[in-house]
Amino acid sequence: MSFDIPGYFLDLKTKKYFKITPHGPYSLPELRKRLQREQEEEKLAAISAAAAFAKGSQKQPKPTTFSQFLRQRATLGRIECTDTGLRFLLACLKTRSKVSLHGPSSIYNNMLVALTADMSDYGHVFVSNRCSLQHFGYQLDPHFAVWKVGQELMDNSEAQSLHFGSRLFDMNGFTCRSVVGTRGGTFWLRPFPVLPPLLGEEIRSMFTENGSIRQRHHDQIYECPASYGGHSFAVGYQEFSQRKDLFWCSSIDDQHDTVIVGGDRKIYQLSATTLRLKRSRKLISSVFASYIPKSQPALSWFGSRDGKVRLEDWRQPTKDTVINEFVQSSSVYQIQSLDNVRSGHELVTVAMDGSIDVWDTRQSTKKRKSRHKRPLYSLRGHVNESSRHLGFDIDTENQLLMACGSDERVRIWSLDHQNSTSDPLWTSEKFQAPIPAAKFMTTPSKYPKLQDGWSEFLPNSLNSRQRPGILLFGTSKESSQMRSIEWLTPVE
Repeated sequence: MSFDIPGYFLDLKTKKYFKITPHGPYSLPELRKRLQREQEEEKLAAISAAAAFAKGSQKQPKPTTFSQFLRQRATLGRIECTDTGLRFLLACLKTRSKVSLHGPSSIYNNMLVALTADMSDYGHVFVSNRCSLQHFGYQLDPHFAVWKVGQELMDNSEAQSLHFGSRLFDMNGFTCRSVVGTRGGTFWLRPFPVLPPLLGEEIRSMFTENGSIRQRHHDQIYECPASYGGHSFAVGYQEFSQRKDLFWCSSIDDQHDTVIVGGDRKIYQLSATTLRLKRSRKLISSVFASYIPKSQPALSWFGSRDGKVRLEDWRQPTKDTVINEFVQSSSVYQIQSLDNVRSGHELVTVAMDGSIDVWDTRQSTKKRKSRHKRPLYSLRGHVNESSRHLGFDIDTENQLLMACGSDERVRIWSLDHQNSTSDPLWTSEKFQAPIPAAKFMTTPSKYPKLQDGWSEFLPNSLNSRQRPGILLFGTSKESSQMRSIEWLTPVE
């Protein structure tokens, strides 16, 4: 506020002159009070800014080694800089254990993995290779280990997608969870009983020697435990087939009785309980990736061979179903919306030319402008030479993305773009072949339940630890032609 011109005052915020009145808010006494308030507010703001600058200059430096990280965490109680927390730990990932997969390495080139990751479940995993579907139990702590569940389900065709359902249900006296997948022109669903805990004597036989825990357990997959009798086989089988189509992808939301299948000719919406066809839409280009947003189960995202990314509303008539569209630089083979991150309107897409883009789904929906839309940001460093069979996973809680490249390396990025760069946080060593599947184990709520019998051998402090890390499926080293499952964590 300024009184340079007699009888008028200048409002510095609006850059306009106003006449001083005898009474009211524009009278000289009221204007002087207002000027005094503004001066006091400016003074307080300057003091606050100086204090914030002084506090920022006194921040502890980032640790450069794991021992420095532990010392800083112990002395400060917490690490204020987000890059020195979980992201720093992931930068120190090392292989701590691995188990060898059976069979020639070539059958695991296009391997798919469905993994239970829930603290209320004992861990189990399905691995689909070129000729069979294998079911395993697994644990991460106190020793990473994998054991068989029943016999391999033989199938001569190659699976294109594989997922666990999230809903538990009763069937034939068992608590079951569904496993779904696609091969050729068939979408199939198999319910499998939820695995019981290992018995105490089974834990002793598998993991102890001479009454103490083995320091280095065997690099092998253990045989099916006797306690799994009756839990080893599927208790039902359903399928949906289209002779003249080829199914590339699928998604399941059994909480809302919905399955989405993407093919060459059409996209299909099915019932998750009966596999009855609800609706279908014709396609111009094959759909390689699909995703059902958790917050909007009536919608579905699709990524196509021609690079188009679109949102389909199944409640609308066929001619009005596309309500948003983006175009990426190559065929899209991975897609996921970030429902619980920041605004909840972000979408991650991965293309076969190595591009990883994050889009704002609130952009204009007019098709004529679709080619002018740009992603919010892109992640750098991913390498792909036109393959669909590369490992990928997202941890939305910690805002992390992992992608395996055709250069035989695995990389992790931060999705917190404001506090990080677009370059990877971590890049693995080079393997003998590209990694076809990878899974994050970085959130306590996603850690599988520890086997009850371990309480006999370890104190509670070791039983309750949950080391952050990643699982890589189908790894190989130059010294061996075998493929393996590796557990990588920064903590021994």
